[in-house]
Amino acid sequence: MASVKGLPASFGVKAILLAVGVHAIIIFAVGVNVIFFESLSSDNTKVGPEVVPVKARAISQEEIEQEMKTLRQVEIAKKREEQEILRKQQLAEEEYRKKQQEIEQIELAKLQEQQRLKEAEEQNRKRQEELRQLEEAKMKEVERLKNVESELAALEQQRQERIEQERRESEEAERRQAEEEKRRQQQEQEQQRIADLNREEQLKQRTLIEQEKAELEELKRKTEQEQAATELKIQQQKQQQIADQKQKELERQRIADQKQKELERQRELAEKKLADQAEQNRIALEQATRRKSISEFSRYVPQIRAKVTQSWNQQGLTQEFELETLVLVEIDQLGSVLDVKIEKSSGSKEFDRSVLNAVRKASPLPVPRDPDLYEYFKEFELKFNSQSS
Repeated sequence: MASVKGLPASFGVKAILLAVGVHAIIIFAVGVNVIFFESLSSDNTKVGPEVVPVKARAISQEEIEQEMKTLRQVEIAKKREEQEILRKQQLAEEEYRKKQQEIEQIELAKLQEQQRLKEAEEQNRKRQEELRQLEEAKMKEVERLKNVESELAALEQQRQERIEQERRESEEAERRQAEEEKRRQQQEQEQQRIADLNREEQLKQRTLIEQEKAELEELKRKTEQEQAATELKIQQQKQQQIADQKQKELERQRIADQKQKELERQRELAEKKLADQAEQNRIALEQATRRKSISEFSRYVPQIRAKVTQSWNQQGLTQEFELETLVLVEIDQLGSVLDVKIEKSSGSKEFDRSVLNAVRKASPLPVPRDPDLYEYFKEFELKFNSQSS
């Protein structure tokens, strides 16, 4: 059987059994009281007061059945409320599981995105490595060009040395005899041919060097452009990753806040249900306590009546016609009379005064000692008749 938090499942059964027991005691006590009063009213010669406790009326069988029907309805309503609370808790748990699955899917997508970014960074690292290798190749090419220039310079130096050697030989030949003129002219022609060849070679080498420099400059420009584009793409990817991560964090926080608000609302509803149920239980307990107090107080009615009658002095009172006085008595938990006053006068001051004196003299009155019941009989009415019919 389902139960509300803080209340055992057998509470409703125990409450019904307690109510049935209390009603049985009330019926028994009221029956004894009615028999006792009938026996007194049949004695026409005895004069005494009639005690009427406040709200201490006999309870009929219909009232008992109505009370039991009310208790059953309360129990059925409580079971329905417990089932409704359980159903709402199950719905809340199902919603929580769905939200948890959504969060796990978001986390999985986040891990996949991180893996993709890691692969992009690895590709960028490889690209950087390729650029570094290209830069090294460019440096090697520059070094080769420098070596070529050095070789050309060496060739030029050799040519100059050779020209200088030929010049010296030419000068030496000029001092020679005319017979050597033909050889000298041949040597000059050879020198001119070599000079022309050297000029052509230098021109070719210079053109080649300028072309290689232009190619290196173009390669450097393209490399710098590609590197700048790569860095810009990496920066954009990082910014997009940061923006996506912030968006996911905001969404996760929104889901968590929404879930927390829903849980708070469910908790408040459950607390309100429990508070309402507790209030209903308190009212039912208070009503049961009131019925118990009335039943308990009814058992003391004969004793109160007897003690007040013993303390009532009617000497000197005129009893030509029936007098009746209704007084309101206030007592403490031990039965001591705190106050007594006339609620309905008999019309005779002497008779009213004798009634007040009798109640005060009978203090303390026999009353139940249960402090929980005191609230319901701390004030009650007494009716005094000068004659019994």
